[in-house]
Amino acid sequence: MILACLVGCEERSEDPEMETARLLKQGRLGQGKVAVVDGRLKEPEEQAMDPTLRQVWLCCSDLRDVFQRVQAERLAVALKSIGGLGLRVLDAQDDALRQAEQLAKAESEKVPFVIVLPVLPSMVLPMLAPLRARGGFVIGVDEQFAEGSCDAVVFCDQYKLGRLAGEEVVAALKRKAADEGSAMVVGRVVQLTFDDARSYASRRRCEGFADVIKAESGITLVHDAPAYGDRGLAAERTTEALRTQGAFDVVVAHGDLMAQGASDALLAAKKREQVLIVGMDALAGVGGGLELVQRSTIDASVWQPMPVERAFAYIAKRVADAKYQPPSRAERVPEVVSPVNLEEFTQSLVSGGKL
Repeated sequence: MILACLVGCEERSEDPEMETARLLKQGRLGQGKVAVVDGRLKEPEEQAMDPTLRQVWLCCSDLRDVFQRVQAERLAVALKSIGGLGLRVLDAQDDALRQAEQLAKAESEKVPFVIVLPVLPSMVLPMLAPLRARGGFVIGVDEQFAEGSCDAVVFCDQYKLGRLAGEEVVAALKRKAADEGSAMVVGRVVQLTFDDARSYASRRRCEGFADVIKAESGITLVHDAPAYGDRGLAAERTTEALRTQGAFDVVVAHGDLMAQGASDALLAAKKREQVLIVGMDALAGVGGGLELVQRSTIDASVWQPMPVERAFAYIAKRVADAKYQPPSRAERVPEVVSPVNLEEFTQSLVSGGKL
């Protein structure tokens, strides 16, 4: 679909890697306008990048995702601690060819530091080798990047996020069964996803969650709907579930804004106390998942450590030592945050123990 939208009715390959190579050969990548922001979202005409600074390009797949936006903001702040570096944040808007074009432009401009959160890893792989050959230090933020394709790959296993959410749900329903004196663990679950599981992250979170709950025959997924990371849409989807299902025991949301939307709908229906709500990402700060857990707006969240924080550490070391070589792959480990461990977790986060 993406290829059809951008390439039109021309004859083309269905293989994304072959398609990228064809467009590169024709000189059609790296020529278009690039949506760039400097630490925050701006229109291109508002940009005033300092040409004397060595650039760090953060190539995001879709800045509508709050997790990506927060990473961009934190990187902007962190880079101020390193003299002589400027940040450009590029938004592919969930468009794989747009992102390939942005990376081709990074190669032509000899950008020294590039962090890639890919729309589709296979689409950007052909751009990475020439970018690195021109001296670019490339960090891939996705477990799908093969070892050796980037100078470093930093990732959080999305399947594990789904599993942890499932384990939290199963544990809660087991406690409920014990409190009720029942030998059978039962529960009706609503799942709110980012999309209709076409994205890798959404699909893997779904798989991880499903693999845990399927071990308990009494736990059933009764409603599964995309809410695209939007609080209002998540509230609508939860209201739909209430209308069609009548009652359920759990809402698992693939993002904390969606979990908050589910809470909104359940409060309006006066059913919040009967439903366990588990979110994902557990962002710190005002309105983030940790605050939602603290306020009991949601009951738990699966913390996803930010890969860009580790990427920044690699860039800082590379600036200090041009010969520095980071680990080829670094997995960041998620963790469930609930009222039980919230205080200890927050203290560790503030002290840097989770970095």
